[in-house]
Amino acid sequence: GCGTNHQLGIIGLYGSDGVAHATGSCGDQNIRVKEVRFEQLADRDCRGYYSACTRACETAGQRTFTQTVPRQANGAACPAAANCSFGDGQCIGPGGGDGTDGVYLFGGAIGNDVWKLVRRQPPSDRWHAATDNLAGTAVYGTYHPSDAVAASFSIKFDASSGLGCDQFLFMSGDRAKWLVAT
Repeated sequence: GCGTNHQLGIIGLYGSDGVAHATGSCGDQNIRVKEVRFEQLADRDCRGYYSACTRACETAGQRTFTQTVPRQANGAACPAAANCSFGDGQCIGPGGGDGTDGVYLFGGAIGNDVWKLVRRQPPSDRWHAATDNLAGTAVYGTYHPSDAVAASFSIKFDASSGLGCDQFLFMSGDRAKWLVAT
């Protein structure tokens, strides 16, 4: 029979008023479709969220996307995943807070806070070379996250760096003496 779209050969399709008129044939039968209404879909952006960043600092490929609103018509596509980085959710770096990557997780009297090593001055009778009053704009030396390297350095840690420090931990090299300042 001629009951499916696969068997109906449409010869003409016209109508700019949102109504299509068509004629066609199926075998030796002539068919006329009087009216077919088309509805234009409104643009709708994809919406949703990615899984939270944990202490493991997931890569983009390890994060899952939960779509709450599907994309429709010419709406924006779902956002691409991004790698978690220091400060995103619970992300504290690939070392997990052990200091190997310059990120430390302290407990006890200092509290369960995560700290990023941004400046170091090896033991001496001198203070840091930085003169930015903890603004985080002074950059000098070569960054060494390991405690085993006695090097003087400072990395950028102002708001534009993504770190945006609002507390500062000053600590002796043996971690016996420390001070948290805001």
